Amino acid sequence: AWDAFLALPEEPTTEARAMCLLGIARNRYLRGLPFDGIEPANQAVAVAERLKNDLVLAKCLKMLGGMYMETGNFPAAMTALTRALPAARNAGDSDQEPGIFNNLGLAHQYAGQFSMAIPCFERAIEVSDPAATPRLTQALPLLNIAVASLYLRDFSRGLSAAERAIELLPEPSDDSERMTRATIEF
Repeated sequence: AWDAFLALPEEPTTEARAMCLLGIARNRYLRGLPFDGIEPANQAVAVAERLKNDLVLAKCLKMLGGMYMETGNFPAAMTALTRALPAARNAGDSDQEPGIFNNLGLAHQYAGQFSMAIPCFERAIEVSDPAATPRLTQALPLLNIAVASLYLRDFSRGLSAAERAIELLPEPSDDSERMTRATIEF
């Protein structure tokens, strides 16, 4: 798909073009090739910026931040994710904001900045709408708080977060929920 996409002319700049690039980047990420996903994610961001479409820009920056996070470029990850927040807010996309905060916390956590990660995870919880947010999305920041707390040796806080996450996933219904539940229990 990437090779075929590169053969296409760069114009016109459309939302579909940005989303196609985003799909290519996501595919590479899910296949364990985050280094190979950086270029399509960067191009997706550039297209979204030219479109002046904050909704698409937030999604593209979130993916780019994830790519940088997975490749160990934590400053670039934090920059992309920090840029994604106002784009999501400007677009009125409250669904993206919790995920962006969670990923920002993960970037700090991967960088060993556990005390800086926890406020990001807490913010992800604060900005999510419990009635509209899937259980797994609500449980992930709690899991991440538990992990960060373990490294900070704040066992009480970590245990409390893990217990709250288990309450959200009393009977996991799919593989992602089962994996998260097992990790929380661990």
